[in-house]
Amino acid sequence: MSADILNRIVEVKWDEIAAAKLKRSLTSQREEAEGRKGQQRGFERALRTKV
Repeated sequence: MSADILNRIVEVKWDEIAAAKLKRSLTSQREEAEGRKGQQRGFERALRTKV
């Protein structure tokens, strides 16, 4: 049963990715990500202070 649920989640996520690709190109997404490089939110640091 849980494998069916997981498979359904994966299927939905692939559909979401396909829809997102139609809205916006991968190149455009990469350019935005490159522009945000200096805006890191400290995820690793937050984990280390919690552990």
